Amino acid sequence: MKTFRHGLLMHLLIGLGYLAQSQEVFPTDIQLVADTTKQSWLEEVVVTTFGSRSLLMEYPVAVSLITASEIRLHEGKGLPAVLHIAPGVYAHQGTLNTNRITIRGIGARVPYATGRLRSWIDEVPLTNGSGYSMVEYIDPAFASQAEVMRSPTTMAHGGSLGGAIMLRTIPDQPAGTGASLRLSAGSYGQQGLAGLFTTGESKNHHRLLLSAGSAEGWRENNSHSRLFAGYATTLNISNKHQLRSTLIAQKLKSYIPSSIDSATFSNNPHAAATNWKNTKGYEDGNRVLGGLSSIWKFEDELVLKTTLYGHLTHEEELRPFDNFFENRRLGGIKIQVTRPLLLDQTKMEFSAGLEGFVEKVGFVNFRNTDGLGSIGDSISRNKENIRSMAMFLQADASRGRTLLSAGLYVQQLKNTFFNRSVVLNREISDTYLTGTVFSPRLAANHSFDKRFSIFGSFSHGFSPPPLSETLDSEGMLNPDIRPEQSRTIDIGLRMLTPNNTFFAELVFFSMHIRHLLVAERIDADRWIGRNAGKALHRGAEITTVLNLTDFTGTNLLHLKWKNTFAAGLYRFLDFEDRGVNHAGRNIPGIPRITLNSMIELRHQSGISLNLLGEYTGKMAMNDANTRYSTSYTLLHARAAWSAKWKRTGLEFYLQANNLTNARYASMILVNAPGQRNPRYYYPGMPRHIEAGSLIRLGN
Repeated sequence: MKTFRHGLLMHLLIGLGYLAQSQEVFPTDIQLVADTTKQSWLEEVVVTTFGSRSLLMEYPVAVSLITASEIRLHEGKGLPAVLHIAPGVYAHQGTLNTNRITIRGIGARVPYATGRLRSWIDEVPLTNGSGYSMVEYIDPAFASQAEVMRSPTTMAHGGSLGGAIMLRTIPDQPAGTGASLRLSAGSYGQQGLAGLFTTGESKNHHRLLLSAGSAEGWRENNSHSRLFAGYATTLNISNKHQLRSTLIAQKLKSYIPSSIDSATFSNNPHAAATNWKNTKGYEDGNRVLGGLSSIWKFEDELVLKTTLYGHLTHEEELRPFDNFFENRRLGGIKIQVTRPLLLDQTKMEFSAGLEGFVEKVGFVNFRNTDGLGSIGDSISRNKENIRSMAMFLQADASRGRTLLSAGLYVQQLKNTFFNRSVVLNREISDTYLTGTVFSPRLAANHSFDKRFSIFGSFSHGFSPPPLSETLDSEGMLNPDIRPEQSRTIDIGLRMLTPNNTFFAELVFFSMHIRHLLVAERIDADRWIGRNAGKALHRGAEITTVLNLTDFTGTNLLHLKWKNTFAAGLYRFLDFEDRGVNHAGRNIPGIPRITLNSMIELRHQSGISLNLLGEYTGKMAMNDANTRYSTSYTLLHARAAWSAKWKRTGLEFYLQANNLTNARYASMILVNAPGQRNPRYYYPGMPRHIEAGSLIRLGN
């Protein structure tokens, strides 16, 4: 009863926008067809993952757009759950701070984090020099839009193996000046408080979010507390000069229940792993990141954009085998020049730029002498200096209804490390170089009319290995380790019906990966890597959106039905591990099929109902394919009432998650160690409830 009472405290959704039957009821970001006399939503939406602004129907590659209203609907479950609704994206969610986001299966073999992908918020990278992204630490309420590039990227947003995630804070059409206050609570001690403040004039826009939250957690040793502050601004100094800045500070302390074996998963899923429970293991982290962009527009439409960005992070983690401390300091600069040209009837745009960053990493660990959290003698002291230099080129040409795009990203990465083992009384230092990696991209889009278009692309991607995967079992550098590289072909089409009520996108993809990097655990916290072969990721992705505003003939009811579907084959082509040939087997950690279906009904009276269904197919849990997870279906429902009086809005809502109380694994630890009882499973939450309210003042 205690957790149920916690679940009935108030929850205030920031910026949901469903405040009354006015402009706020049907926000423009989801308004596919609210007025058929105007351009459709798809023709107006702008995506920016290429480093330039493009309309979605004309975009030459596979990209998913997640709107502000969709973010608000899922924000209580964190950003990984928000991104999960894009086709081809699967988010393993073990705990609040233990996640793994994959795109088309890329990153599935990274043990406890999101890797092999790239991510940004505005122009600030969320990916560190080791290749790990900190997406889960961003409060979803700070984002107004998310774009997911579902193939390797090049040019302005860098190279990755499998895709990119771009978060935007200030929308193209800011809502104006206002403030909102949110109170939230739910089952298992969930509660939160947040305030969002926005100002919007004709030239300058500001967005400030302050939030705090905590939860007891539904598993043992599963509580957390968090603080978040984010500020973003766009300042138009003159008609030729604009400044943009983003600053984020975040603190999270989260206890770790870890993964469990199959017997515990079946009989006692709320239990924590015994060793993590006994030591009361946790992660306590502080992060500050920010960036400043200066954009100058010169004669002949030439644009110069300079961005400075940086990270400061401090992590402490208490684990059964040690107490770990890590500090990271990253600073970088990106310079981009863009020049449009008109040659005869061909519109062209050329872009070129340079990017470089330096990251200094220091990490030490101490013995956990009794396994209960007592800090003992030092085990090792380590340092890394990571340097990256890159250049990029892009040329786009548009003639009539055809768009051609070509880009090249060239990068060199250097990692110098110093490891001092106190236990072995040994010091090792060396330098790992990736060499010069060239990543080209070719893409094209042809629109037969404003309602139908086809596109195709070829792109190359790569992912430098983190330091731990470049060392052998003796801690020495293995110079033969090479970055994983991918070659991806996409072919797709987009369709919008003449009455603007239905949109569909179908994409076929084929991704060949070579120098497949395998991370092998050789100790409790020691991994080594080796290039083990090749893999093939091949499949199809479908997105459909049905949006009706007057289907009852009364103009009182609005219906939106969005579906995303992905199916694929993810297999090893040439992969031998410790004398065992896995060629032809399924790559673990990737579901063969995923389906998300969202139905939204909103009445002019302010009453709304949302239904969400998620289906996840089974997936292999180890390279040998001797163990598979079970497929599962989750159902969620949300009911809300909202109203607005002059400049004041109010909303109340109740949300029930996992209505059928399904038992499922929300995260799989691929190739979990142990012969007798490997701990593959992070169990997902049983049925739980959220309730809350929001008050908004202003426009």
